[in-house]
Amino acid sequence: MKKEIKDKYIRILFIHVSTAYAFPHEKILYEKPYPPPANPNEVLNGLSWISDDALEGFSKKILGNCPNTYTFSKALAEDLVNQEVGKMPVIIIRPAVVIPTLDDPIPGFFNNLTSPMGIFIGAGKGVIRTMYLDSKSFANLVPADSTINGTLISIWDYLTTKKQYVFNLCVPLEDIKLNWEEIVELGKDVIYNRIPFNGILWYPGGSMTKSKAWHYFNFVLFQIIPAFFIDGLLLCLGYPPVLLKVNNRLHKGQEMFEYYTTRAWYFKTDYLVHMRKKLNSIEKKLYKVST
Repeated sequence: MKKEIKDKYIRILFIHVSTAYAFPHEKILYEKPYPPPANPNEVLNGLSWISDDALEGFSKKILGNCPNTYTFSKALAEDLVNQEVGKMPVIIIRPAVVIPTLDDPIPGFFNNLTSPMGIFIGAGKGVIRTMYLDSKSFANLVPADSTINGTLISIWDYLTTKKQYVFNLCVPLEDIKLNWEEIVELGKDVIYNRIPFNGILWYPGGSMTKSKAWHYFNFVLFQIIPAFFIDGLLLCLGYPPVLLKVNNRLHKGQEMFEYYTTRAWYFKTDYLVHMRKKLNSIEKKLYKVST
């Protein structure tokens, strides 16, 4: 019986999808485990009895140098997985910013508006008029299908070598071609000349700035004030107001996103590059990981 269980057990591989931004204080992220910002077991035990109101008050102290609960929870989850290394086969996948698919199942497929695509759509419809970011910093964007392909290749590499179990699925620094300003300009070209959005509120445009004060000034002047008047008009016509709520929701998304667009990281991708070289010509077409 023990042998049967063992034979079945070793065929199981636990895959944890983390993020390349799980440890934002590391300016150079290597493909290795890192110590967590807190003991995950103690945090889980605390969450079982602490109230939501008390948790809100302690959140800043608990997060430490993590900018938000997203990176904090990802770092804790990685440590929980690391505790199982040697007990069961595990790998940790760290993708960068995942964007719509490049090829499979169709180009441009996505279904998550809480991603950066939600902000891009808001800008394309003319709702977002200002963005707080470093327009000259490079964007590490990985298509969703490339992320899946990279995960499959990482599984194959781990099962055949049993050496590496942490993989950064990011665009190698030398392969990054576009900064945020160039990405926005490409998006404008698509909306203006190729695929204009329907239901546009305002002609797509606006500004990008590294000044938070100037960003908030533009936010109030070009988003909040127009939204206030349009919602007032909707009320007069007997319709429920929507634009202020939309702006607040988009603004919260921008606030989370701006942490990553005003800073730069160097993600080491030695194993990704190594695995890519091991693929033959057919495999490179089937499991495309280059962007």
